[in-house]
Amino acid sequence: MRPKKQFPPDTVDALKTLLSGVPARAERSRIQAVLIRALIPEARASQIAAITGLSPNYVAKLHSQFLRRGTAVLVNLPERGGHRHGVLTEKGRAHRERIKKRAAKNALLEKYLREGKTRVFALTKIELEDKLGHPTDDAHVLHTLKERGFQKAPGFA
Repeated sequence: MRPKKQFPPDTVDALKTLLSGVPARAERSRIQAVLIRALIPEARASQIAAITGLSPNYVAKLHSQFLRRGTAVLVNLPERGGHRHGVLTEKGRAHRERIKKRAAKNALLEKYLREGKTRVFALTKIELEDKLGHPTDDAHVLHTLKERGFQKAPGFA
């Protein structure tokens, strides 16, 4: 096995500075893994992995990448989702958000229908909650329906 490559002399200071300004847990773990290795060169990847919560293979890979590319491998990594999400246009992102909203609205509609509410009542309640931005009381929905000319049917909320 070849000897471990030494980190540049200013690595510890740079990593400490970088660590102080990083709020994300994943980025902190990556920085700590490299910092431990820079401070304790004889530490094995398995020991560092036990401390940081990363896998030993990932720690070894991280050290290698850090030596080749620097701090770019530690912070501001792209989010998970791979190629599909990385190439979405604004139009594609907007479409994905519309689909998510529609699915949430349909789930809410099903919930109200299971509770025995009428379809008109359920749709009005969803519309009101969407417009107001918070859950509404059934009385508020009934009042809104009454203003629109609907009458309460016996046995329905």
